Amino acid sequence: MLSVGQQGRGISKKQELSPVECGECIKRLMDEQKETKLQVAERLDIGRPKKGSSMYKKRDLTTLNMFLDMMSISQKSKYVAGWGWQPKPKIAFSTILELQSLSHDEQDYVIQTVLDKYKQNKIDGKKDNLGKNDFKKIVTLRKNDPKLSIEEIIEKVWKLKPKTIIKYIVVCETFDKLNEYTKLHNDSNEKLLSILKNNMNGEFFSLDINDILITIEMDKTAFELFHESQNKQGVSFTRFLNMFLEDKLD
Repeated sequence: MLSVGQQGRGISKKQELSPVECGECIKRLMDEQKETKLQVAERLDIGRPKKGSSMYKKRDLTTLNMFLDMMSISQKSKYVAGWGWQPKPKIAFSTILELQSLSHDEQDYVIQTVLDKYKQNKIDGKKDNLGKNDFKKIVTLRKNDPKLSIEEIIEKVWKLKPKTIIKYIVVCETFDKLNEYTKLHNDSNEKLLSILKNNMNGEFFSLDINDILITIEMDKTAFELFHESQNKQGVSFTRFLNMFLEDKLD
């Protein structure tokens, strides 16, 4: 639990907890211990006043509130949210939070359209150029013209074809063993996807791994089974996924 306050503070340490997991930990602490946001911020060392500030200055709750706000993001796309320094296909959680006012279905269309665009740009050798301001444009048009569908808004604002089939998507950091395996096997995507399909119920549609992140598209059954197994072991989603795959490597 104390590690929540360390998440996102730099690239020298593994960031096992995703922003949404940080929010879930904070909410659980508030509910179980009946603590206020300020008490939780003190316990987890979040929003510490800058050096030289008055000793009476309270902690800044902005980051803590952002973690809690992550719980308003759709289950199908919430694990795409990452820390600002993480590369695509992670999207900074501050950017994803721009979509809070949208329905979960609308959030999914926007986030997963961005991921599709990233995949195509990667194939074409182009840079990805969609950022926080582009997300704000989507939300602004939704407010100004509620009669438009989210698909129409995406096409109008971004000039992109929206994602047509929404899936459950997780994007996690990879640990050393998986990183080494990926470097040694050109067919690591296919082999790791086969491990998932052969050892867990539900449907796994695709898997893409590099030396930093792994992205998996799955159905609801597989997603819920992942969470059930993860919770039984009492570890982060990232650690569970790495352990699960590492245990079954040749």
